[in-house]
Amino acid sequence: ITASALVTVVDKRVPASYIKAGVYDPTDALYGATGLGTGNDAPAIQAAIDAVCGPGGLTQHGGARAKMVVPNGVYRTEAMLSVPAACFAEISGENVKGTYIYQQVGTGAALRINGSICTNCGNVAPRTSSNNDGAVYLHDISLGSTVGHGLSLLNAYETLVERVHIFSADVASNFIDLDGVSTFLGNDLRTNGNADYPAEWISTALANREQPLRGIYITSRAVAGSYNVSGQITLNRPRIEGQQTSHAIEIALDAAADFTIYPVIINDPDLIILNTTAGILVDKAIVIVNGGYCERQSGT
Repeated sequence: ITASALVTVVDKRVPASYIKAGVYDPTDALYGATGLGTGNDAPAIQAAIDAVCGPGGLTQHGGARAKMVVPNGVYRTEAMLSVPAACFAEISGENVKGTYIYQQVGTGAALRINGSICTNCGNVAPRTSSNNDGAVYLHDISLGSTVGHGLSLLNAYETLVERVHIFSADVASNFIDLDGVSTFLGNDLRTNGNADYPAEWISTALANREQPLRGIYITSRAVAGSYNVSGQITLNRPRIEGQQTSHAIEIALDAAADFTIYPVIINDPDLIILNTTAGILVDKAIVIVNGGYCERQSGT
């Protein structure tokens, strides 16, 4: 058989979970995730993500926006889970304090949502760096990593994230890392701190949680190029609870990135910081803060 004769076979089987309830479930027999806090559930969950996003970012089933629900449990992973660009899926846990994805081997992040930089826009306003692809809705789930960010968004567009708890991230990473992100809405995002965990998991499947650099880091690194020229970033009621070793929220664009007039809006933040760090640190950005509370770990 010559190389030119080889073809790619796409698995178009519909999982039983979709037939029954109209959702994708990574614990379905077609994928095989266990949620027992052992082994490596990354391949099974990634297969379910790929199915819910569909080939070329188009959902195979469920209309314009297919849905994946991860049942309660602790899903130990040994690779970064990746949502591809041009995906319009809804991804959630069963409960924010019941569904945990915990990356303990690999690089990158427990979960990354990807977008793409427009290469044929010709610097025509108003969107010079966005393909306007994808609109992922992530909610009601807990994410953690000991080798990277808890949650990472790279060049993602129109992402909605609600009621997501980030309980661990590598010491050189961030709880939440937004790189080259545009038109982002985050509601009730929470990082590790004054949080209770299920007693049966706290010292076993959820042990060895780490403290990263920042709570939320908003940036446009040189590798990501100029971005965030397509709409504002809004954070409503973020809770950063003092387990970061640097600033609670930092907005810092790379020197090579274009300045953008679209603001970062932060409403009613609840921030706990170290005595020598900032609640909100801004470099090369427009930031609007409404209300909020900031407390040092010393209690002042």
